[in-house]
Amino acid sequence: MKRITVAVLAFNEQHNLPDLFASLASQTLPAAEFEILVVDNGSRDGTRDLVRDWQARLANLRLVIQPVPGIAASRNAALRAAVTPLIAFTDADVICPPHWLRTLVEGFDRHRAGDSRLVAVGGGNRPVRGGGPFLDAIGITLNSFWGSHGSVQGMRFGADRPVEHIPTLNICYDRERVLAAGGFDENFRLVCEDPELNHRLTRAGGRIVYLADAEIEHKMRANLRSWLRNVYLYGRGRTQILRKHPDHWRLKFLAPPLLLLALLLLPFGFRWPICWLPALYFPAVAPLAWLLCRRNERPDLFATVYAILAANPIAYGLGMIHGLWYRYPPVAPRPVPAAEKELIV
Repeated sequence: MKRITVAVLAFNEQHNLPDLFASLASQTLPAAEFEILVVDNGSRDGTRDLVRDWQARLANLRLVIQPVPGIAASRNAALRAAVTPLIAFTDADVICPPHWLRTLVEGFDRHRAGDSRLVAVGGGNRPVRGGGPFLDAIGITLNSFWGSHGSVQGMRFGADRPVEHIPTLNICYDRERVLAAGGFDENFRLVCEDPELNHRLTRAGGRIVYLADAEIEHKMRANLRSWLRNVYLYGRGRTQILRKHPDHWRLKFLAPPLLLLALLLLPFGFRWPICWLPALYFPAVAPLAWLLCRRNERPDLFATVYAILAANPIAYGLGMIHGLWYRYPPVAPRPVPAAEKELIV
C-alpha cells in the first residue's frame, strides 16, 4: 500500500529532472510504498517526453498536466491527483539522499503519535555539493539567523523542533488536512504560496515539525545577481502575505525596508536617527561574515559571504515595498495538445 506521494512541479526542467529521478530511484523506502507525481505546467523543452522515458525505469512515476500557470495552481493539481494520505513536495532541481522518504514517513508517524495536531514535517536544504565557491558561501550564509532571515530552511539543527514554516522543496503534509484548509492560494502565483498556507495551518492549531535528519541538496542560484533577484521576489511575496494576513507580522520583517529607507535618506545627511542605520549595519556585517567563515573553515569566502549578507536586506526590502501595490497580471491557461488533455487534473 502506498503511503506517500512525491509531488514535483516542472516548467522546462528537462535538464534538472534526471538527477532528481536518479535520487528517488535510490530511496530506501520500498517503491511499492510511494509514487512520484510530476505536474507539468506547460513546459516547452521536452520535459514531458523525458518523464515518459523515465517511466520505463520508474514504475511508480506518473505525469499530470496543469495548464493554469503558477506554482500554487500546480501544487493544488498535485493535491487533487494524489491518492496517498501523505504528500511530499520537492523541486525539480533537488537531489534527495537515499533515506529521505523513509525519514519523512517515519518522522511523521513518530510525531503524529505524540501530537494529533501535526500537519507536516520536513527538513532543511543545503546547496548541492561541488557547486562552487558561491554556492558554498550561500550555504554558510543560510546557516545563520540573519543570513536566512529567520527561516529554518538553510539551518542545521541537531534535533527535531517545532517551527512555523518549512518551504515546499522539502516538506511532507497530511494531504487531507491541507485540502480541508483550502489548499494553496492561487493568488500567490510565483512565490510565498507555501508560507501563506503554513500560516493558515498553524493559525488553525496545526503543528509543523522540522526533522534534523531530512536534509536535501538544492541547485541554488549560481551567482549573486540571480540570487538577489530571487530574494527580491520573496520580499514581494512577503508583503502579499502581510496584506492578506496582518497577524503574520513579525518585528524582523521591519528591518529590510528600514535599511532601504535609511539608504534613500542618506543624501540628506544624518539629520534623522534612521540615517545612521547603514553606518551601523554594513560595518557590523563584516565581523559576522568573518565568524561564519571561520566557523566553517572557509576564510577564503569572506568577501562573498559579506556581499550576500550586505545585499540581501536591500533586495528583500525592495521586494517588500514593491509588494505594497503589486498584483499578478491575468494569465490564460497554456495550450495542451489534444493527445495529452487526458492528463489534465
